[in-house]
Amino acid sequence: MASLELNVPDDLHERLRRVAGTDYGAVSEFALTAIRRKVERVEQKEHRELTMAEWQARRKNRPTLHINFDAAAAISEEQQQRTRQSGASRGNA
Repeated sequence: MASLELNVPDDLHERLRRVAGTDYGAVSEFALTAIRRKVERVEQKEHRELTMAEWQARRKNRPTLHINFDAAAAISEEQQQRTRQSGASRGNA
C-alpha cells in the first residue's frame, strides 16, 4: 500500500479529529474513505452518458461523413422481403 503525506490546515485538522475521533487510525480511515468516495464520484462522472446538448456539441466538432448508401431504400427492401417471406410461410402452413 502506498503512503500519502498531506498538509492540512489547523482548523480542518481539528474538525476532522472531532468528526472521526481522536484515534489516529480513525482519522486516517475517515480521510481514506472520503478520498475513495471522491475518486469514485469523479470516475462515475467521466463515464456517465452524455446529455443531448453535450452530444450535439461534440458532434459539431466532428467531420461530416458522406457515404453512398440509401438507408431508406435498404429498410424498404428489407420490409418487402420479410413481407414476402411471411406470406410464403403462411401459404405453406
